[in-house]
Amino acid sequence: MGHREIYSNVKKIWGKYMKDSRGIWILLAALTFVLRWLFSINPDFTEVVYSRGLFQLFRVIYDFSLGWLPIPMLYLASLGLLLFLFWKSYKYLRKEASLLARLGRAFVNFLSFVSAVYFLFHLMWGFNYFRVPVEEQMGLEKVQGDTTQLIQEFEFMTRQLIEAREVFDDTNALRLDMLSTSIESEVRSKLEEALSEYGFPVVGRVRGRRLYPEGFLINMGATGIYIPFVLEGHLDGALPAAAVPSTLAHEMAHGYGFGDEGSCNFWAYLACERSEDPVVKYSGRFEYWIYVARQYRKVFPERYRARRKLLPKGVLNDIRLLNETYRKYPGFFPKTSDYVYNEYLKSQGIKEGTLNYSRVVQLVISWRMKEGQ
Repeated sequence: MGHREIYSNVKKIWGKYMKDSRGIWILLAALTFVLRWLFSINPDFTEVVYSRGLFQLFRVIYDFSLGWLPIPMLYLASLGLLLFLFWKSYKYLRKEASLLARLGRAFVNFLSFVSAVYFLFHLMWGFNYFRVPVEEQMGLEKVQGDTTQLIQEFEFMTRQLIEAREVFDDTNALRLDMLSTSIESEVRSKLEEALSEYGFPVVGRVRGRRLYPEGFLINMGATGIYIPFVLEGHLDGALPAAAVPSTLAHEMAHGYGFGDEGSCNFWAYLACERSEDPVVKYSGRFEYWIYVARQYRKVFPERYRARRKLLPKGVLNDIRLLNETYRKYPGFFPKTSDYVYNEYLKSQGIKEGTLNYSRVVQLVISWRMKEGQ
């Protein structure tokens, strides 16, 4: 077969599939690539048109319809996707065609599927990565990482953590049955209060679901995940009680339109701090203290170890249980998943990658300075 004939066959296949939905997905992906660039260089435009505009429309439509389902939409969506792929594979195998035609069709199908994912991801949530940063919208001063501020924050949060833990007259790790049956509603309401106070829209009703089997997300390298295609936040079913409310708030913050991890940690802390539920308040301080302690330990390793030994048994047992959970689910491919997620964040304009999670410390310190704390 000559090169002209090969070119003719490829052109024929391409022309055929560009006439149906597969070609449309490819064109939409190309348009998305252009819009992504435009949004990335115009944060103010992104903020007004997408984050506070089109995205809010998606929130309302989903949250007050499929968002009322009693089970995670992810289960139904995953089942639907598997059935769809099975059906498409069956149709593909039944068709009689030359090897070249089969390869061409497979390539176009794959390209259109990837294009659809790329387009829908950005349309339903991904453009939020390019909105105006939280600190700019809240008028927070940039913190340069001064060691004196870090020392003060570590000592302050250690006292706050101990104070929150003393409410529980128990030195054992917190149990899941200590979580309120309305924990999702409690976390959502406090998160919405925090967002509303600083002028961010909360027109929807973001869901936060626990996923099973236990350990699946942790083995994938995450304690929680927000999936734009189903517009819901999720956390691993194996997560200990001390980490549940804060992780729930973090994933819900993604659902309210925030892309970077540090900002979501920041909103999670503010939301939990507002709660009158002792488990929720403690969880917010517990998770935030871990981020502060990590930075403190890097600068003052000996002082950190000495200070940690003085923590109450209840706090130490919560830390121990959390670490045991991570060891129980070490990950399917831990190095690969860490690398992939780090590169993913960088591709979305978050230059520091996974280190972005720790940005919460700088945000909270800046927030305290603004609030006169």
